[in-house]
Amino acid sequence: MKQIDPAQVSIVLGTYNRLAFLKATIASVRSSKLDIPYEMIVVDGGSCLISDDSVIHPDTLSNGVRRFDREAASGRRLGALAFYWRSWPEEKKYRVSSTLGNNVMVNHGLFLREAVEQVGWIDDKRYDFYCADGDLALKIWHAGYEIVACDDALLEHFERVDPNIREQNLTGLKADWANYIDRWKGIYYDPAEPSIGEWTYLEGVQTRNADHLFPRQAANGATTVPPPGTVLRRIGKLFAR
Repeated sequence: MKQIDPAQVSIVLGTYNRLAFLKATIASVRSSKLDIPYEMIVVDGGSCLISDDSVIHPDTLSNGVRRFDREAASGRRLGALAFYWRSWPEEKKYRVSSTLGNNVMVNHGLFLREAVEQVGWIDDKRYDFYCADGDLALKIWHAGYEIVACDDALLEHFERVDPNIREQNLTGLKADWANYIDRWKGIYYDPAEPSIGEWTYLEGVQTRNADHLFPRQAANGATTVPPPGTVLRRIGKLFAR
């Protein structure tokens, strides 16, 4: 029997009733230039390292892993690394997000298992859908780790796969945001001088062609379905009230 080397990277994919898109996501991972043993874990429901409405380029994972290793070798205590991403096809710049206290968070990217274990994994009790990723990032920062963004690890996200499901998820945003603020008040959130984060855009980088990576129905839907408001805009409206 052939010896199988243990995986050094676990690629966790979230999916929900979208087989064609899941196949496209898996195909993009299998096309990666990653030269170390890895495993793919598909989770039914939820949002993970990569969701089934996203695809990556052949060098995304390899560039991210190399950057992670370089930072660790230099002595930095890195807990996570964020991929730059964009909403395909309408956005022309890739971006990463910061959250409370202007700390970098991970929408899509890599996590150090040791760091995630130390902080107690993601909190799926406090949050229904939103803010759990920001909460995990802040727990990692609070434990003494750093999070960096990798400007040559790029991801394409098609947020209009199922607008109805997205709108249903957004109904719980207000409660999730209130729980998030309550959790980090006095640590990374000061009501007197609130800093809720912002987008950082990758300047001077041409967007890559991703049409061939998504299922055909994505290209059709891209021109017929208006994009929903982004979560950050909705948070801004909540904050303004």
